Amino acid sequence: MRMLGVEEFIAKQGSPSCGCGNIYYGTFTGRVIIGNGVKAAFLKRSGLIVISKEQLE
Repeated sequence: MRMLGVEEFIAKQGSPSCGCGNIYYGTFTGRVIIGNGVKAAFLKRSGLIVISKEQLE
């Protein structure tokens, strides 16, 4: 992503795969936990700024 000049990633809350901030627990019970999905966590570890769409509103 850095090679393409990307510095920030905007994600939607909820997704356990790429969500940011609050994600569904993954057991299909509707339970929400604080955390980041796999993609958002990877991008943060890679140095990108990751924010949720909801933070922009």
